[in-house]
This record gives sequence, structure tokens and C-alpha cells, in this order.
Amino acid sequence: MSNKTKLSILFTCPHHGIMRLDRQSIRVKDHLPDSCKKDLGQKFSDDNDLFTRQLTASIVDNIQRKSGKKPYDQVAEFHRKYVDYNRCEECAFELSSFLANRAYLEYHNEILQIIEEMVPENGNSLAFLFDIHGTDRKSIQVEGQNFPFQVLIGTDEQRSIQALTQIDSQAWWHDGKGLIPRLQGKNITVFPPNKDLEIQNHILDGGYTIQKYGSSQFKKRLAAIQIEVIYEIRTDRDKRQKLAEDLADCIYEFTLPFIPHT
Repeated sequence: MSNKTKLSILFTCPHHGIMRLDRQSIRVKDHLPDSCKKDLGQKFSDDNDLFTRQLTASIVDNIQRKSGKKPYDQVAEFHRKYVDYNRCEECAFELSSFLANRAYLEYHNEILQIIEEMVPENGNSLAFLFDIHGTDRKSIQVEGQNFPFQVLIGTDEQRSIQALTQIDSQAWWHDGKGLIPRLQGKNITVFPPNKDLEIQNHILDGGYTIQKYGSSQFKKRLAAIQIEVIYEIRTDRDKRQKLAEDLADCIYEFTLPFIPHT
């Protein structure tokens, strides 16, 4: 599909691959280098984020219906027990597995190709990457106070959205226009719920994909955002579809002032 018929928005889904590799490619926690075990952000899991594949597809379809153009998408091919695509290379798979190594590199090389296609060379327009995940958490505690949520947003302490905030410092939290305020306007409970809590708390603030491709590390005109959705919504078809519609509306309207228009 020509990039003239596509939006400069990429959705990645690293944790709901469905294909399998050989037994030698099954990830074993004890085989990880020590550097992977020390980093809290590299916590080992071989479970898929169930229904994130369907959620991602539904968001993409809803945006296409709304805009007439299709966002880009990159969805994991292999189950997380073989490849964790949201980890750095040395922590993502059994290093002895050629097949897992190839799958990992193909996934990230495709992301790189898409970014090269959609990121504008000049002007003030931007491209966006949304990394879709599931979480088993239902709440986060900050200074003894419990904050339940349905959707958790991560931006690597806003480093991954510098491209956006450098153009408009108010764009992220602007009432009615920022992404989180838009979601809250749909009665979605989001963490962080406000700017102060975003500054105070970075427990789940975007993983490897966001850190690798976000504004401060990679492309200056790319804003990268991680979205995590609770289990209860992902596993309920009606709730999942409603959230996909709401996310599509909010993401499209939020990005519209910044993405290229051809």
C-alpha cells in the first residue's frame, strides 16, 4: 500500500505472537546474562499479553474507517516463550537459537523500515508509534495512595515524546486535546491521571520499544507511546471492542494536528 494512503502512525504489538519455534528456542530465565536480570525493566516473562493482537487490529481498523487511511502495524509473529520483542537483543531470546535471532531482527528491521517511510524529513509534522501491551496490574500505589486504572500510558519520563513537546509544550496534557485528557473524556481510567503523578511515578513508563525508537534516542520527529490495557478489558470481547473504538478516536484526534496531510 502506498504511503500516500497510509497515516504516519505505527502500532506495534510485541507480546501476542502465535507461531512456535523448536524446543531449543524456548527461552530460559537462567540463561539470561546478568545484565538482563538486574534491570527491573527487563523482568522475565514467557506469557503472551492475551488479546493484544486483536486489540491492535481493531484500533487500526477503526482509525482506517474514521480517516480513510490505514495506520502502519507490526505484530509479533512468534510466541513470547521464544522471543520477547520488547527487550534488547541480548535479553530477548536464547542466544544459541538462530531462528529466534532471525525472528527478532526481522521484527525490528521492519519497524525501522516503516519509520523511515513515515517520519517526515522536514517541516513541523511528526510521526507516532504506539506500542500496545497488556498488564496484570489493576492499580498502582504512590505514597500509600492506590490508583486503579484501565489503561496505563508510558513515555520514558516524556523522553520518547520530546518531538511532540518541543513543538507544543502543552500538547500532552492540554485539557480536551492531550491524549490522556481525551481518554479521560471517554470515561477511561488512565494512569497517570495527571501531570503531577506522571512526574512522581515511573514504575511502568515504557519498555524497550519506546526507549529505542522514541524521540530522544532515535528519530527527532517521532513520538513513541506505550499503552497497557488491563486483563479484564482485553478478555471481554465487548469491552475490548469498545476500548479499541475509544482509543482509535482519541489517538486519531490527538495526532491529527501533527501528522502530515497529503
